[in-house]
Amino acid sequence: MRSVCRLGVLCTVLASAVAAHAEPYELFAIYAPLSESGRPIELPLTKGSTLPDGSESHRLDRIIARFHADALSATTMVAFSKFVFHVSVGDKTFEDVRLEMGELEKNPAREIPLLVWRGDGQREALARVRIEVQSIYTAAFLCLQEQELFVRGTRAERVEISEALVPKACEKKPPEACKETRTLLLAEGEDTAILYSFCKRPGDVFLHEQVDWEKLARPVDDTARALEKFRFEDLSETGMREKVLQRHKMALVERLAAQLNQFPSRFGQSVVDTTSEGHEGALLFVRDEYAVTLLKAAGSVRLTEETGGGVRPLAEQMDQASEVILSLEPVICFQFPAGELLRPPWHVELEVADAKADTGTRRINIELLYRDGCTRALAAQWKDYLGQRVTLRIVFRLPEREDLVIYRDAFDVHNLGLITIFPVASEIVAATLSSSPKDIESTSVIPISWAMSVRGGRANSYAITFPFILGVNTRSAPKLAEYVALAPSVSVIAGGEQEAPSFAFGIGVNLARAFHFGYAWAPTADDGQYVLIGVSIPELLPLLSGLGASGVTAP
Repeated sequence: MRSVCRLGVLCTVLASAVAAHAEPYELFAIYAPLSESGRPIELPLTKGSTLPDGSESHRLDRIIARFHADALSATTMVAFSKFVFHVSVGDKTFEDVRLEMGELEKNPAREIPLLVWRGDGQREALARVRIEVQSIYTAAFLCLQEQELFVRGTRAERVEISEALVPKACEKKPPEACKETRTLLLAEGEDTAILYSFCKRPGDVFLHEQVDWEKLARPVDDTARALEKFRFEDLSETGMREKVLQRHKMALVERLAAQLNQFPSRFGQSVVDTTSEGHEGALLFVRDEYAVTLLKAAGSVRLTEETGGGVRPLAEQMDQASEVILSLEPVICFQFPAGELLRPPWHVELEVADAKADTGTRRINIELLYRDGCTRALAAQWKDYLGQRVTLRIVFRLPEREDLVIYRDAFDVHNLGLITIFPVASEIVAATLSSSPKDIESTSVIPISWAMSVRGGRANSYAITFPFILGVNTRSAPKLAEYVALAPSVSVIAGGEQEAPSFAFGIGVNLARAFHFGYAWAPTADDGQYVLIGVSIPELLPLLSGLGASGVTAP
């Protein structure tokens, strides 16, 4: 009884190790660098994943398998005699990669090439790669599982098998010793006894090697009634020898597969293949499958800019009030589940200059807002990047792995269109809207002007000018309003010793935001008119500092 218990524990431990442990191998995609100084990138393959076949700096070179060398994996691999990898790309299949356990024991962690990728020669933007792994059990492991069925005592019966054996199995024994009775497993759902076993009998032979399968394949007659216990009803009376042998093995491996699949499996399901050549027509193995999609046209991404009700391709210059839309080409989009290419490990990020960062740049992950099946809107506040060069990147990123940059586009963010600046009011509006400090419309200009009298009785004087600046920035001249703009104004002109200050209304131009040139009229009794030449000190200082930084000095 104790040996039976020990056998049950051993079978349970081995089966649990096979079922509970993840695959004893991993698959990797190896990307080769496009430059001599680059390093290869190794990315693990996961089931159902989508991988690029290249990036700015690397190209997909090959797909490999690598077995684990840890103790738990070694325990799992004891149950298998061979591993077979079936590889196909689309409708094209490649030669199977077969690995015997003896080869793996020498160096389990070595690289095992499965597929060398040089494209598939098809025009489609996607390539479907399928890798099926067959982990074939050893006879010794299946013998343990077979004995476990006996230990459990489920659907087994003691029957006489001597009539089913070939005569030579008893040729050296007396007739009375040839009467052999043995406990056999019964087929699932039938009372037929199974004459196939993975356990060896005395003499180092298997039971099925001693069975007279030709006799079992003959029609039933009065002299062969003792063999009815071993005949399956679904076989014709004139069944071939091979068919009878295969049916008995199928009955056994079906029961073994059902037992193995009772354990929660992370590795794969035990299945029976009746199409494999050899193996008496029935092969029991663990089936695992990787279905991977290679994106060959990673550049099939379109960026468009929506502003003022219009849509246009994203250009070198974009407006801060625009919305940027990311679209996948329908030929790619419609072949994927919803959002497959628009969620991790695919990331969309912005890269901007940052003097405080160690790399000199700062990267910001951008959320994508759903538009429809193939388009997303970038959830970015573009006013935060006003006046900066922004690089948008689509990156394939796995933890602790080097990024694969699939797509890159750069553009400058500006305040485009009509520019309006009102004295004092612009600051109030900018604070309310949380505008960028770099926005030309967020600060007004109030120059101190020299008012030269050209008509009327007043002398030349000083004035405080409040210009209402009207300018325009275009995509070809995105900073035009900063250099020249129309400037209607209201000025307060200082009076003399016996003259009160007066208001003057005028028109002029604003240059570089710091200088104001205009003509003003004061509705006074003498109908005073003035030429205004003004300077705004807050705007002049940055200009002077810029000249100093560029190396220009005063003579």
